[in-house]
Amino acid sequence: MIRPATLADADALAEATVRIWRAAYRGVVPDAFLAALTVEGRVAVWRKFIADGHRDIAVCEVDGRLVGFVSVESSRDAEAAADTGEVVALYVDLGVWRRGFGRQLMDWAKGVARRRSWQRLTLWVLRDNTRARAFYEAAGFGLDGAARDHDFAGTPVAEVRYAWERGE
Repeated sequence: MIRPATLADADALAEATVRIWRAAYRGVVPDAFLAALTVEGRVAVWRKFIADGHRDIAVCEVDGRLVGFVSVESSRDAEAAADTGEVVALYVDLGVWRRGFGRQLMDWAKGVARRRSWQRLTLWVLRDNTRARAFYEAAGFGLDGAARDHDFAGTPVAEVRYAWERGE
């Protein structure tokens, strides 16, 4: 089930963030970064994100357990047009991959774009994360030519930007 996140979800979102990042990014981002992630530290972040109202956040539950989430907001890129949104995070537990939950979360994000009258959604993904890139491409996103390095505990990791153009 996909539904909007509430403050009551902050703990489960924090646990999912740490669990999913440690499983998905081992060997991709520095081990020191992953080791430093704590549920306690992420709870405060999720509470702030949910409470501030700047983001649309949805969770995916299976049998009462949070197994995925998506966070969408106005684009944070300086050159972005005002009608551009950004998928800031989309994660699904590895144990439930390929069951359609990621697609449902992405569809929810596209619905946010429609409600907010955004013509474009972007997202940044680690350049070497071929599985995620294939997922985004299957969801209708394409490379838009932008690239940057993201700092993970002092280690730069290359990212590329994908975009989805809203059709009527």
